[in-house]
Amino acid sequence: MMPLTQRTDYQSVLALKSRPGVETFIRLWDQAAPHSHGDAPTDIPAMLAFIPANLAAHCATVVVCPGGGYGGLAEHEANPVALWLNSLGIAAFVLRYRLAPHYRHPAM
Repeated sequence: MMPLTQRTDYQSVLALKSRPGVETFIRLWDQAAPHSHGDAPTDIPAMLAFIPANLAAHCATVVVCPGGGYGGLAEHEANPVALWLNSLGIAAFVLRYRLAPHYRHPAM
């Protein structure tokens, strides 16, 4: 997992693109997330990067927030949506947020 710094430059995004087939989660905090109960993947809010093959210097980007009512992440609203956006030349980042019962909403 790589941390998301205050400023992510274009070269960092290109580095994500150069790793096809590798899931790259980007942590939202360098250290433990606020109000975290541990360091398991379920305790670490992150985004999964989906970078289109034809990434342009200035391309649109969408953060995909899958539903699930804080009880789970709806997979059919996550990666398939990001891949569809990629097919349109749009970069996508799927948000992995913390869920109940360990975290009450809105525990992003």
